[in-house]
Amino acid sequence: MNSVIFKVVLKGNGNSEESSNKLLTLTFKNVLDKDIIRVPSHYISSLKSMSENRSNIISFQNLEEVITIGDFSKEYSLNYFIVVLFVLKTEEKKKGFLIANIKKIGDVLIGIWPFNEDIKDLDEDKIDEKFKDFIKNHDKYSSILIINPI
Repeated sequence: MNSVIFKVVLKGNGNSEESSNKLLTLTFKNVLDKDIIRVPSHYISSLKSMSENRSNIISFQNLEEVITIGDFSKEYSLNYFIVVLFVLKTEEKKKGFLIANIKKIGDVLIGIWPFNEDIKDLDEDKIDEKFKDFIKNHDKYSSILIINPI
């Protein structure tokens, strides 16, 4: 499954006629060839709630589709996708996670962005710590974006 990538298609911002027809894409590296990394759904719902009164946390619907490129296992029945992008104030490097809801398993990390990120030390504990950090220390991030399906 190493050769699988996920191309996330986002709809343009619609501010102009040109951008409303333009699609934006992000390419995520597959992490499902390792152990399944669960993302408890309460983290996503907490971030969405926090977006109502925190200016650096934004939740919106803009995810048009996710295209799977490569030989993806048929054993996974995917219900929906969520993208979480973030930038630390101390860095300008943007990073992100692609989360999928897998039937009978729940929300699972399936991809990381940018594509060249190292995944060898990625595990459920590290992802759990990262989401706890988003919630408890959100002020150290210049932005956290939660992009939901349209």
